Amino acid sequence: MEFKILGPLEVRAGDKAVICKSAKQRLLLSVLLVNANEVVSSDRLVDLLWGDRPPGTSKALLMHVSQLRRSLEPGVLVTRSPGYELKVSDEDVDARRFEAAHEDGRAALAAGRAADARRILQDALALWRGPPFADLTYEACLQGSIARLEALRLAALEARIDADLALGNHADVIPELEQLATEHRTRERVRVQLMLALYRSGRQADALEVYRDTRRTLVEELGLEPGRELQELEARILAQDPGLELARRPDTVELLLGREHELGELVPLVDSALSGAGGLLLVGGEPGIGKSRLAEALAARARDREARVLVGRCWEAGGAPAYWPWVQALRGQVGDLLELRELLPADAPDDGSEGARFRLFEAVGSALSQAAPVAVFLDDVHAADSPSLLLLRFLTAQLAGSQVLICCCYRDTEASRDLAVTLADLGRDPVTHRVALTGLDEPATEHLLAETMGSAPAAELVSKVQDGTRGNPLFVAELGRLLAAGEWRDGRLPIPEGVRETIGRRLERRSPRCRAVLDAASAFGREFELQPLGEVCSLAEDDLFAAIDEATTARFVGDVPGAANRLRFSHVLMRDALYEELPATRKMRLHREIAAVLENRYAGSLDRHASELAHHYLLGGRSVAEQAIAYATRAGDHAASQHAHEEAARHYAAALELHEISRGDARRTCELLLALGDVLSRAGETIAAQEPFRRAAEIADREGWADLLSRAALGYGGRFAWGRASVDPGLVPLLERALDAVGQNDSPERVRLLGRLASARRDEAFREPRVRLAEEALAMARRIGDPETIAYALEAHWPAVEGPATLDGRLERANELIALGHRTNDLERVFVGHDYRHNTFITLADRAGVDVDIAALQELAERLRQPAQLWSATTSRTMIALFEGRFSDAEVLIDQGHAMGEDRLRFNADVSRRVQLFVLRRAQGRLAEVQDTIAQAVHEYPALHRFTCVSAHVHAALGHEREARAAFEMATAHDLSREYIDEEYLFALNTLPDTCAYLGDDEAAAGLYDLMLPYERLYAEAPVEGTFGAMARGLGILATQLRRFDDAERHFEVAIEIERGMRARPWIAHAQHGLGETLLARGEDARARAVLAEAVAGYRELGMESWAERAASL
Repeated sequence: MEFKILGPLEVRAGDKAVICKSAKQRLLLSVLLVNANEVVSSDRLVDLLWGDRPPGTSKALLMHVSQLRRSLEPGVLVTRSPGYELKVSDEDVDARRFEAAHEDGRAALAAGRAADARRILQDALALWRGPPFADLTYEACLQGSIARLEALRLAALEARIDADLALGNHADVIPELEQLATEHRTRERVRVQLMLALYRSGRQADALEVYRDTRRTLVEELGLEPGRELQELEARILAQDPGLELARRPDTVELLLGREHELGELVPLVDSALSGAGGLLLVGGEPGIGKSRLAEALAARARDREARVLVGRCWEAGGAPAYWPWVQALRGQVGDLLELRELLPADAPDDGSEGARFRLFEAVGSALSQAAPVAVFLDDVHAADSPSLLLLRFLTAQLAGSQVLICCCYRDTEASRDLAVTLADLGRDPVTHRVALTGLDEPATEHLLAETMGSAPAAELVSKVQDGTRGNPLFVAELGRLLAAGEWRDGRLPIPEGVRETIGRRLERRSPRCRAVLDAASAFGREFELQPLGEVCSLAEDDLFAAIDEATTARFVGDVPGAANRLRFSHVLMRDALYEELPATRKMRLHREIAAVLENRYAGSLDRHASELAHHYLLGGRSVAEQAIAYATRAGDHAASQHAHEEAARHYAAALELHEISRGDARRTCELLLALGDVLSRAGETIAAQEPFRRAAEIADREGWADLLSRAALGYGGRFAWGRASVDPGLVPLLERALDAVGQNDSPERVRLLGRLASARRDEAFREPRVRLAEEALAMARRIGDPETIAYALEAHWPAVEGPATLDGRLERANELIALGHRTNDLERVFVGHDYRHNTFITLADRAGVDVDIAALQELAERLRQPAQLWSATTSRTMIALFEGRFSDAEVLIDQGHAMGEDRLRFNADVSRRVQLFVLRRAQGRLAEVQDTIAQAVHEYPALHRFTCVSAHVHAALGHEREARAAFEMATAHDLSREYIDEEYLFALNTLPDTCAYLGDDEAAAGLYDLMLPYERLYAEAPVEGTFGAMARGLGILATQLRRFDDAERHFEVAIEIERGMRARPWIAHAQHGLGETLLARGEDARARAVLAEAVAGYRELGMESWAERAASL
C-alpha cells in the first residue's frame, strides 16, 4: 500500500484509491502514520483524537480502528499491547521516501557530485503535492509533525539551490530565492544564497542591499544582529574576494594523460573535502603506474582552491626516523620541524602512557586544523613505518566536517600486513575514497610513446608495446627512450622482462663516472644530498656536478621539490635497479663510508639521526657491528621517546640480533630484551612481548639482578591485570621469584608484583589467598602515596577481589581509579576505571550508568587506538547488542571483536567469543551449533567454572539428559558458597536453574536457591563476555521447581521490572515465559495465557521463533 501525507492524506492499494469514511478515521490513520512501526497506546490515541472531550463509550476507538482496518490490507494495522501499530515500509510512505532522498542528496552534495545532488533533491521535492496533511491542517495533534516536515522541505530546497549554485546556475535561481526570502524574512540561509547568486550574476549592489534589508528586519523584529555567515559574506563581497567566484569545474582541470576518468572522479572529492566535508583519498597501483603524477595533479587543484599543500614521502630504502612522512609534510606548515613532539606545548607531560601518544597525535591534528584549508599528500605509503600508519588512522577519524584532505599513494603489490590492516580500517570510514590505478589504454600508450620517441610510432609498435607493458606509464616511457636510442631494429621489438631491465639497459649507456656516482647514490636511498655523496665518491665538485648533470639529462635523477641541495631518483625502481646490481662487498663498503660521513655530519644531533646511522652500519658488515648495535639501540630509545613503539621494537630487535651474534655481555642482552618487550607491550603486541620478557627473566634470575627480574616479571604479566595462571602456568612462579628478590620493604616494585600476583591467581577456586595479596598491595600503595602506584594496585585489586559479595565500595574504587588516571595523564588507567565501573553498573542493573560508561569506553578506545582497548570496547558493545536483542549486530560485533583480539589477546578473545556465541545461539534456538566448542572449552579451560555450567545448560536445552546430569554434577560438586566467587560467579550460577529444572533435582534446586537469593536484584554478567539476565529469573525457575509459587511469581515480577529497566527485550520475554509457566503450574490458566501471549509477541518481534513456539505450545 502507498500512503501519501505530503499534501492531502491519500491512500492507495495498487491503482485503487482507499477511502477513509470519516474525518476521525483520517485523523486516526494520520496519527498512526506519524508513529509508523511503533505501538501507540489506546489511551494516547483517545487523547490525541478527542483531546479533553473523550467519547462517551470506551468502544469508540475500537469502532474506528475496526473500520479503518477493513479499509487497509491485512496485517497493516495490528493490535499490539497496549494499543495499535501501523506496519509499513519506508517505501510505502511518501514522507519517508522524501527524507531518505533528502539525505542522499545532501550526501551527494557533500561528496562534490552537484549534478547528482540536484537531480535527487529535485525528485524528492516533486513528491510534495501541497502542505503536509493539507486536509487536517488544524488538528492540534499533528502540528509538530507538520512543522517538522515543512522544515525538512525548506532544508531540501536550500540544498537543491546549493547544488544549482555549485553548477553555475546562479542567475536561474534568483527569482526563486527572492520569493523564498519574502516568505521567510528572517531565514538567514536563504539570504546568504540570494546574496551569493546576485554577486555571481554581476549584481554586487543588489547583493549588499539584501544584506542591509536582512539586518533591518532582524534588528527591528528580533533585536538581533545578522549571524556570522551573513556578516562574513558581506565583508567578502565588499572586498571582492576571488573565493566567491564559482570554483573552476573539474573539466577545466589540466588533464593528465590517460587519467581523465580518475580526475573526473577525484577532483570533486578534493573540492568537497576542502570546502568543509574533509576527506581521505587512497590511491593504489603497481610501481610506475602513475600514482604520484595523479597526486601532483590533485595537489595543483588544491592550490587552485587556495589550499595549503603539504607533501611528505616515506623513505623506501630504510633508515628514516619515526613519523618521517608527517614530519616532512608538516614542515610546510610549521617551518623547520625536526620531530613531531616539537608540536606539543612546552609543559605537556611526557610520560610513557598511551595518553602521551594521544596528545602527540592530537597536536598534529590541531596543526592541520590551523592550516585549513589544507591538503596533505603522502607518497610511497607502502613503506610507511607503523607509527605513521597509526597517526593516519587517528587523523582520518577527525576528518569529517573539516577542511582537511589527506591523499596517500601506495603500491598495492607491496602492501605490508600493517598497511593491509590500516587500509581495511580506513575503508570503513565514510570520508575514505579508494582508487586502484590500472594501465593506460592503447590510445594513451600511443600518445606517451610519441612524446618519448619524438615521433609518431607505427601501429604495430604501439600494439606490441601495449601488450608487453600492459600500459604501465613508467615502463612505456622508459621503453620509448630505449626505442628513441635505436633499439627498434629490423621490425623487431626486444621488450625487456620488466621495467627494471628496461632501466638497466638505459644505464648501460651512461659514462663510467656517472654510473659510479649513481651507484653510490643508490646506497643512500631514493633521496640524497650532494655534499655527502661527493665525500663518499671522493670527487671534486666539478666532476660530481658533471656526473649529476648527465644523470639529470637522462632523467635518472631530479630535484626534490622544496628541498635545496637535495636530489632524488626519478623513480624508486631506478634506484633499485642500480642498487641490486652492486656486488655485496661493494654495498657493505659503501654503507660503511656513508655511515662515517653522516656520523661526522650529524655530530651535534646523533639521536635524531640514529635511525639513519643504524641503517647504514647494520648493512656495513661485521667490522662495524659495535657501532651498528649502539646506533640501533639509540634509535630504539629515540623512537620510544616519540611514542613510536613499533619502530622502537624494530630497532631493538635488530640490535639484539646482532649483539647475540657477536656474543655480547649478558647485562646488555637482558636490557635489550626488556626494552624490546616493553615497546612491544606498549604497541599492543601482548603475546609477542612475552618471549623477550621471559628470556630477560631467565638471565636476570640466573645472574641475581633483582631489579631486572622485577621488570621482566611485571612485563611478562602484561600492561593490564589480564594475565592469569590458569592459561599460563609460568606466570605465578615468575612473579613469586621476583617478589622474593625485591624483598619485604615497601616499594612500588613490590606493590606491582603483589597486585599482579593477586590478579594472576583469579581463577583459583578459593579467593582468600589472592584477596590477602591484593589488600596488601593496595595498603602498601596507599602508604607510599604515589598516584601511579595506587592506580596500579587498584587495577589489580579488581579482578583479584571483586565479586557479588564486594559490591560495597566498588563504584568508589572505580571512580578513584578514573580520577588517578586523569591526574597522572594515563588514559589507559582511565579506560580501566570506566571498564570496572561499566561492569559494576551492569551487575547493579543500572542502565543509565551502563550507557554513560559504554560511551566513555568507546571514546577512549578511539582515542587510544590500541588493540586491547578497541577489543574491550567492542566486546562491551557486543554484550549490549545481545541483551537488547539486536542479534544481527551482535553477530557482526562478535566476529569483529575476535578478529581484533585473536592475535594479540588470544585467551581473552577466544573465551569471550565462545561465551558470546553461546548467548547468541541460545537466543536464536541454535545451541547445537556451539555444543562442540563449549565441550572443548571445558577441557581447554578447566579453571573457568562458567564453562562447566554453560555445558550443562547446553546439554539440558538439547535434551541430552545423561550429559547434562554429568556436567551439572561436576559444576555443583564444589562448595559454591566459598569457591569460584569471582567476577563471573553470577553468570555461572544463573545458567544452572534451567538445567536443574530440566533434571528435576529438587535437592540441588533448594541449595541453589539459597545461594542465589541474596543476589535477587543483581544482573548476571561475565565481564567482556556476556550477560545472562536478572538473577531474579533464575530464582523464579528454582522456586517454581520447588512449588513455592508465590515466591516464584514475585521473583519473575522483579525480573521483568529489572529487564525493562535494562531494555533487555529477549530477557523480558524469558521472564514473562517463566512467569507464564509458574501460573500454569499453579492452575491460573487465564493469567498464564495473557502473560504467555506477551512473551510470544516479544519473541516474535525479535525473530526468536523457536522460543515463541515453545511459549505458545504451553
